[in-house]
Amino acid sequence: AVGVAVVLLIAVGRVLFGIPLPGDPLGFTVAFLLGMTSVFALGLLVAAVAPTTAVATALFLPLFAAVMFLGGVYLPRWLLPDVLVQVGTFTPPGVQSILEAWSGVTPAPLPLVVLGLITVGAGWLAARSFRWE
Repeated sequence: AVGVAVVLLIAVGRVLFGIPLPGDPLGFTVAFLLGMTSVFALGLLVAAVAPTTAVATALFLPLFAAVMFLGGVYLPRWLLPDVLVQVGTFTPPGVQSILEAWSGVTPAPLPLVVLGLITVGAGWLAARSFRWE
């Protein structure tokens, strides 16, 4: 469903507003998928360890806000201090890699590897921690 939504969003942006398509479609797809799966894995981890949905919400909202802030979603990255820009390069959802690919630059491999490790690590921990009650 997320993939369909992104394709639809890109198509509408292109047709209605003349927004150019990603300059590196493969890099964009890889960066987007790794970024979204890492966010989903973090959400699964929180859901696995939280005893109730209210606790899960209370845990995940600050985590989500933090990674989005560091990633440059709420403020342009150029407004952030250099140390936060560096940290944000490696945090989900991988905004820097997505921007690079959209601009036609092949995303740097290290941030993508880190997003993959976050996905696998958080997913593994979520699977190990989850209990039906």
